[in-house]
Amino acid sequence: MKTYQLSGYVFGKLWGGGHGAYPATVITKDSKKEAIDAANEMLRDNSLDSGMGFEYLESACLSLKITDTIVINNKLYQNESFEKVYVGNKRDVNSLKRVLVENYLA
Repeated sequence: MKTYQLSGYVFGKLWGGGHGAYPATVITKDSKKEAIDAANEMLRDNSLDSGMGFEYLESACLSLKITDTIVINNKLYQNESFEKVYVGNKRDVNSLKRVLVENYLA
């Protein structure tokens, strides 16, 4: 059984002016497509940021954690792998990367 969990940062225009990034809502689904589709929908309806004060959302930089779980001889084994996922248009994604580097990764 596999689960797919997205977490990361969302980028948008702040109500007071300027742009910023906040942690994104964590999304867990049963397929990669469902997780990415949910992130795109939440970006469109401005709910991916958990209500953190954006006038509108523009893009998100997310980490997709894929957890594969199997049972062998009544023992549970898990493997985790990760992928980067970007949602939003390319211009906004590049802006998000710049803001993350300037404010969170410096």
